[in-house]
Amino acid sequence: MEHSGIGLETIKQKMAYARFTSCLPMVWVPTIAYSTITQALDAGALGIMAPVVETSAQAELLVAATRYPPAGIRDAAVGVAHNNYDIGSISDKIAAANARTLVIATIETAVGSRMSMRSPPCLAWMCFGSAISTPQRVAA
Repeated sequence: MEHSGIGLETIKQKMAYARFTSCLPMVWVPTIAYSTITQALDAGALGIMAPVVETSAQAELLVAATRYPPAGIRDAAVGVAHNNYDIGSISDKIAAANARTLVIATIETAVGSRMSMRSPPCLAWMCFGSAISTPQRVAA
C-alpha cells in the first residue's frame, strides 16, 4: 500500500501466503483512515504501520481502529481471513485479535517530532523518519 502501488486484492493474496509461513504479515497503510486500516486487518494483516502520525489524537485513532470494543472501535467479523476462517467463540476471537495485533506509528514530519505524544495503550512502536531520528520502542 504505502510506497508500493499495490491494492487490497494484492494485500489479500500476500496475507493468504503469509499464513503458511513464520513471518508476521504487516501492512503499511497509506493513511490513518479507519476503513483502510480495517480492510488490511480483515484481509489477514497481524500488524499495521501508519504514516505521518503528528498528534496524540491520530495515534489514539490508529490504535482504536485496530482494536475491538471495549479497547477500540473496530467492527467485529469472525470466520474470515484475519482469524484463518476459523469459527468459535466470538469473545475469544476478539480477545486474541486485540492481543496479537501490532501497531506502529511513523513520525515523519517536524510537526510530529515536536508533538507531546502520549502513547496510547497498544502502540508498540513509534518510528521516526530518517530525517528526524531512529525507531524507538514505546515503553509499556
